[in-house]
Amino acid sequence: MSLDYDITNVPTKVKRLSVTDEMQIPGYMCYLKGGRRYMLSPLTHQLIFATMSTGIGEITENTYQEFWARLVWVDRVSGHGDRKTNEWDKKSKAWVERDVTVADVKAHIGLSTNVWPMEKRAAWLKRIGTMYFDQLLSSAKREAETDG
Repeated sequence: MSLDYDITNVPTKVKRLSVTDEMQIPGYMCYLKGGRRYMLSPLTHQLIFATMSTGIGEITENTYQEFWARLVWVDRVSGHGDRKTNEWDKKSKAWVERDVTVADVKAHIGLSTNVWPMEKRAAWLKRIGTMYFDQLLSSAKREAETDG
């Protein structure tokens, strides 16, 4: 199943990034509008995909704080950097990594995907907790097998 999303209700200044040559963005990631190159912001991209791990398919006034908390929880449990995003620093002319903030998520109110609307917290904790615990257990078993 594909991950479909709708960002038409997210402010343009949040979801879109103006691209310059110094950013070294591959052409396939950009689109032209009014003679300028743009791309989906890395933050918006990150939040779209985070709907799967957070179990929240739509960022609303009622869900943005829970969305952020789940995002941080997944990041801490998995260690995969789920809470990280990149942004272009005009001063240093380089991409810098930073944490996604509550304000970032709030700015994306209106983002929706075809992920379930709002997985109940208990079910989400069980699903995600079990998944990451099982991964750690598998890793421990593999390590034990190579030590033996």
